Amino acid sequence: MRDHLLDFHKKWYSSNIMHLVMISNSPIADLERWATEKFSEIKNLDVSVPYLGDPAPFPAGKLGKLIKFVPI
Repeated sequence: MRDHLLDFHKKWYSSNIMHLVMISNSPIADLERWATEKFSEIKNLDVSVPYLGDPAPFPAGKLGKLIKFVPI
């Protein structure tokens, strides 16, 4: 299992297909510094995201549903 995860990481861990969201009440300058420190070393492997539409992983009929539950 570990080898599969490492293979996945080597193939798909690429900055060109990532997004970063940071939420904080810290000053924007601090957020920018932290983002640069932590994420600037992620390499761009120039990968393309494969088409995952056939069959669709989330068919239209399954989207937009709100499910609520109460834990026991």
